Amino acid sequence: MKLWSIVVTAGCLFPISVLPAWQNPAQMRQPESAGDANEARGMLASAVQKNPGSAAALRSYAEFLEQYGQPEARAVYAQLLAQLRRAGGAAEAAEIAHRL
Repeated sequence: MKLWSIVVTAGCLFPISVLPAWQNPAQMRQPESAGDANEARGMLASAVQKNPGSAAALRSYAEFLEQYGQPEARAVYAQLLAQLRRAGGAAEAAEIAHRL
């Protein structure tokens, strides 16, 4: 029982900021808020490269590219659509297909 309380306490004290940036889209876009869109783009691209199966990383990167009118947004959305279809996310896949 004592071990359980230690584990629970440690889990509550573990700050979300130590999570990898790709797990926190808001954190990845902080440089953009500070005026450094290139750094934000690099972080988002790196997140996709490190976690190509992450729909969240793909979506964040695709939305960022679309926001800045980058032509590669289409390719990233296509990659996201394929990922969502493989994972069975029909509703989200339909939304992304509509965007494409």
